[in-house]
Amino acid sequence: MSTITIILTVATVLVIGATIVTMIKSNKK
Repeated sequence: MSTITIILTVATVLVIGATIVTMIKSNKK
């Protein structure tokens, strides 16, 4: 795996995780 691929993968995971957390917080409200 190239460094760019690893960076893109990590960035995608962070974005998905942030989206899930935001959805959970919104549902609790």
